[in-house]
Amino acid sequence: MPAPDDPIAAVSHPEPTLSYAALATAPLSPLPSLGAYVAAGTETVRAVLESPLCGVRPPGEPVPAALATGPAGPLFAQLVRMRDDLAREPLKEALERALAAVDLRRVATVAEAEVEAALGAARPPDARQIDEAVLRAPVATVARLLGVPASDVAQVAGWTRALAAGRAPGATGAQVAAAHESVMPLRVALADALSAATSLLPLRTSLEAAGADDEESLANAIGLLFQTHDATAALVGATLVALAAEEARCARTRDDAAYAQSLVERVVAATPPVHNTRRFVQRDGRIAGVALRAGDPIVVVLAAAVSAHEGCASLAFGAGRHRCPGAALALTLAAACVRALLAAGVVPAHQCSAHSCRPSHNVRLPCFAATNGGTP
Repeated sequence: MPAPDDPIAAVSHPEPTLSYAALATAPLSPLPSLGAYVAAGTETVRAVLESPLCGVRPPGEPVPAALATGPAGPLFAQLVRMRDDLAREPLKEALERALAAVDLRRVATVAEAEVEAALGAARPPDARQIDEAVLRAPVATVARLLGVPASDVAQVAGWTRALAAGRAPGATGAQVAAAHESVMPLRVALADALSAATSLLPLRTSLEAAGADDEESLANAIGLLFQTHDATAALVGATLVALAAEEARCARTRDDAAYAQSLVERVVAATPPVHNTRRFVQRDGRIAGVALRAGDPIVVVLAAAVSAHEGCASLAFGAGRHRCPGAALALTLAAACVRALLAAGVVPAHQCSAHSCRPSHNVRLPCFAATNGGTP
């Protein structure tokens, strides 16, 4: 299968490496088939992500048009990571402080329990059960950290899955409708959790200390769930794929938490879970020597930038004002999930070497069931 020159198609291509190698050598330039500029070289990506000219939303469109007319619209509008206005910077900093305050050892313990719950009783788990655990356990863990009781996390994870699918680029009308329908039950579940004062993640306390009201705290708790969903699942899946090619590492990964963490970090450095992100030019100016106009969209190919040079793994989580604040949480969560899957009898060389990738514009999420006797 020929390597695509389109970074969107490369995300789920069986072998995107050649595409990214070619893209990484190109300057910031328009790609007519995407209707956007493409930034893929390491320095170009860093220049775009750190440029004061760029924001995460198009000028005049704070909420994606597909979400604007339903319940997901107001929720999206309150997400501090999706805002470009400087007035919300204190809330972004509060979110970072809340995530930094989490006890990562407790994260690992909760994650291991959520993998067990997602897998069910059958041992060893089959490929379909592995897929379900990969998708469900990370977001279920964050739900538990936010105070959602164990009895409710499966439902919360399902609603989060629907919301994540509906807000993704390329979502169908049915997916957008399901996303809108998921908002109210998520609001109820998270409002109860945040008011119960049993959270291991002090999100509400931190945001309210920075001036957030109840609605903003609730919206950003839900935001933390769906921003965890695809990316952390993709990191778990990518680590299983890496272990499928290096079976000798499995026992130590299962038994040694520090080793598992270092393995996940190496996977991020080679295959970041989020391959593409987007920026939008807020006013006319120049970035990386290229004249741009307000409103110009830029597809930022993180996977190409990370793979182009050693020592650029930090770009997997972005850079600049909108860098992902949850890197430590994501790495710990992914390592704990992988260890729990191995402990449950998953054999990556047998169950994860053959895989496809779920259709996505941005996230490379391996799927094992479709290539091991099941359907995704």
